[in-house]
Amino acid sequence: MKHMTPVWDYEPSLPFRFYTALLGIFGANSGTNMAVDGSTSPQNFLIKSSPIYDISIMRISIVVIDSEIKYSKFGTIDFDDVPNGWDLSIREGSTNYPIVEKARSTGGIIAQTGFHVPFGDGDTAFELPKFKSNKSAQAITFPIGEMIPGGLRLVKNSSDALIATVNDDLSTLDEFYVRVYGARLYATGKSGISYGGG
Repeated sequence: MKHMTPVWDYEPSLPFRFYTALLGIFGANSGTNMAVDGSTSPQNFLIKSSPIYDISIMRISIVVIDSEIKYSKFGTIDFDDVPNGWDLSIREGSTNYPIVEKARSTGGIIAQTGFHVPFGDGDTAFELPKFKSNKSAQAITFPIGEMIPGGLRLVKNSSDALIATVNDDLSTLDEFYVRVYGARLYATGKSGISYGGG
């Protein structure tokens, strides 16, 4: 049986370099708090491709900070007040592929990202109590690189992007942000897919 294997060649003098960034409304690390009102006009937060290197996203960290944290809500915002949900997708070329679709609570995000890397017990799993003064945080980690060899890849000089979309009024949250971790990859231009036996 044949299987597909990514083939990515990189410049030996420029090895994999660490990469981290927050999704932002103007691009990486710019306007990063997703506690906004997207009910009338959906608000996109994204990381775009680089003109210099490929980006390999290995881990996605989603953090919601508010005075109350429950799986059935978005912070203190009731499930019924988030009718359209929160989306996270990867754009590859002209096609968007969903990662999280229409999540109406932080519990919905946890479920759609596979219940990865929980901490705490019972009602406090995924929770950082009193993370910021009297505010608590729900922290969701999605190790996407464990599922996809090489992680999510944003090819340099392309329209590729990781995009989070706020479709409801989340402006009462204290903070809501998404950070990615991965590597900068300096490619030689010999990328592609090989087919081997298995």
